[in-house]
Amino acid sequence: MKKLYLLPILFLIYWGCKSNIDKKSFHENWKVESQLTKRINNVNFNFPENFIDLDRRESLIKETFVSIKEISESIGLELKDTIYVRFVLTREDMKPLTNSKSTGMTYPHIKTCYLVLNDKIDTPLKHELTHLIVMLGWGHPHQTSIWMNEGLSTYQVNNCNGYSVSELYRYFLEKKKLIDTNSLTSNFYGNSEMISYHQSGQIVRYLLENYSVKQFEELWKTGLNNFQNIYGKKFLSIINEMENELKSNYPDVIKLDFDLFMEGCT
Repeated sequence: MKKLYLLPILFLIYWGCKSNIDKKSFHENWKVESQLTKRINNVNFNFPENFIDLDRRESLIKETFVSIKEISESIGLELKDTIYVRFVLTREDMKPLTNSKSTGMTYPHIKTCYLVLNDKIDTPLKHELTHLIVMLGWGHPHQTSIWMNEGLSTYQVNNCNGYSVSELYRYFLEKKKLIDTNSLTSNFYGNSEMISYHQSGQIVRYLLENYSVKQFEELWKTGLNNFQNIYGKKFLSIINEMENELKSNYPDVIKLDFDLFMEGCT
């Protein structure tokens, strides 16, 4: 009789051991990535669980809503969608999510910004939020309007190492470092990022401050070939007007450590 009682016990022990072995095999080479998520209004925030700087977390949340308000007021676009703002610790953590080691990436089709927290370059929160809000409102820019997309996001921040897009453009103009406008508008990402972004940012500033947002939106959607029809002047004519204004407003060119500038905005 005792032997009969032992059989079910031995079976349970065997089954429990087998189950644990199966579980270990099933989870082999897998790891847990813990995230903290919270939805506030129409923004879903996502932070790594091991990001322990709670003050900075709250500061970034506040900055998100301030940025959304400023962007919306600047271009007359209300954010109606629910968006996702996901932070990662390092550029290496960005790679599997975006196939890039950039400090910020935006994917309007999934309404998501990805941003790096720990880097020598500032977290480009407002820059990426601008991309997201505008592309959700106006769609992707025409292929000859890509410079407008990056320029608009750069102008919304309007600060790189303490200098505005106007001051930087004036420096590029003086030092003959400006990118040819044909290259800027037809091969934007083939140029130096630090120059192309801020050069475009100044052109965007001039268009928005001297003409209507409606004209800007139409150029965004239809492309550079329609510039004269939209603005009543040739593109290069407006560029010349803008540069003459800059020479007048900024007679003294900033003293810029160009090599340090090329490393990025801090």
